[in-house]
Amino acid sequence: MRAFYKTDNLLIKAYDMGDDWKMVTGDSNERWFSKWQKNEYASLHRAFFDMVTMRELPFKESNIVLCGQ
Repeated sequence: MRAFYKTDNLLIKAYDMGDDWKMVTGDSNERWFSKWQKNEYASLHRAFFDMVTMRELPFKESNIVLCGQ
């Protein structure tokens, strides 16, 4: 796991799959997003943003926690 996003009602884990981010929610829903090689954090941020806002929840960048590589 490369990072996670956590609130009281939501947990999303991000896995680095080479050219893509694999995003998995606490209820085992999964989506894949392209990883931008020139700005990996921006693509990770965009993936979390999309995962959160598609549930019509407010997004807070401060809820992203980066894990060791």
